[in-house]
Amino acid sequence: MQLKTANGDVAKLAARGEAPTRGLSDVLVRDTSVAYAFIAPAFFLLLFLVAYPFVLSVWFSLSDARIGETGAFVGLENFERLLGSAIFLQTLQNSIVFTAFALGAKTVFGMALALLLYRIGRFKRLIRGAVLLPFIVPTALSTLVWWWMFEPLYSVVNWTLKSLHLVRHDIPWLPDPYLAMFTVTEPGRSDASGT
Repeated sequence: MQLKTANGDVAKLAARGEAPTRGLSDVLVRDTSVAYAFIAPAFFLLLFLVAYPFVLSVWFSLSDARIGETGAFVGLENFERLLGSAIFLQTLQNSIVFTAFALGAKTVFGMALALLLYRIGRFKRLIRGAVLLPFIVPTALSTLVWWWMFEPLYSVVNWTLKSLHLVRHDIPWLPDPYLAMFTVTEPGRSDASGT
């Protein structure tokens, strides 16, 4: 009976005076301690940076812990109080509207832009560069530009609309709650998607 290896017969190697070599797969299969040693740092990082904070946050949500005090278990009392709060419900509604509008606008506008970019013939590189420019601009600078565009006193958007005779007076973009939702959603949509 002869043993086979990936490199040939062991008997042939022994007849020539050569020892069979161990391949990488043999080392990895047999040396599980080496594999565990490679996995251990990532495992401990995940354990201490993800699992521990997650378990701790679940404990805090189910207790009455305060800063500097140990908390006692209160069950779902915190969640009952939260769901009864008008501020929380308004915040939840704003988050849902923001998410629905931002994702819907990203999807529609992104698909339309992708189809247009696909069909462009002349100046393809220049136009693609202009479209991808928001990815390059830092978020802080982008935030300042959007604030300047909708700022009440010197709004570029209001100036443009008045110059085109589309409106007669300044639009209060940020003080009005409904316009403020659009005004805040639009920069978030365009900054995240780069479009």
